[in-house]
Amino acid sequence: MSASDRVGLLYLIARVLARHRINLQLAKVTTLGERVEDTFLIDGPELQHNKAQIAIETELLEALNA
Repeated sequence: MSASDRVGLLYLIARVLARHRINLQLAKVTTLGERVEDTFLIDGPELQHNKAQIAIETELLEALNA
């Protein structure tokens, strides 16, 4: 993910992942001035279903744009 850096950004992302019971295996967070680039290795049963994937992606985009 790439977004503008702000307080609570990782919390918002973690909340979406937790709501969908997504397991975080690895995270790499890079701050580039006012931007952040976060890379996550995730897994979870909801990721096996297209509708759930779209819902997770939508919620993450909403969190990034909040």
